[in-house]
Amino acid sequence: MMRKYLAAAAAALSLISSCAKGSVTEAVPASSVEGGWRLESWTSGTGTDSAFDDSRYVYLEFCPDGSYHLYQKIDALQGPVHIEGSYSLSEGILSGEYSDRQPWAGVYRASMLGGKLRLEPESNPQEIYVYVSDKIPDSLR
Repeated sequence: MMRKYLAAAAAALSLISSCAKGSVTEAVPASSVEGGWRLESWTSGTGTDSAFDDSRYVYLEFCPDGSYHLYQKIDALQGPVHIEGSYSLSEGILSGEYSDRQPWAGVYRASMLGGKLRLEPESNPQEIYVYVSDKIPDSLR
């Protein structure tokens, strides 16, 4: 009986801790991130929001084989950049490495909120990247 109570309490605590501004974030299975994503917004640790449009963009594609492609243009003076490598998503933690086998600088907590992919660096949880499902433009491939 005590185990059932503890399990129910743990489930309730995890539900409470997964709330964000009144909305519940969903656990992210690896298959749910497969496909194309476009960065919709980025909130820095200082609370500054950055919007992205056609002149500044980040597209991220997670493939079923565990590879990823990142297409970005975040600076007007910089041309488009294509980065690729491999990723792993387990228990809501996204990690990866670049094609030269160097690991990413950190790992991200991944969650889904209203059909949007939300990534928070574990090293700076105030920084939030919000991606919307979108097709990668053919011109970037």
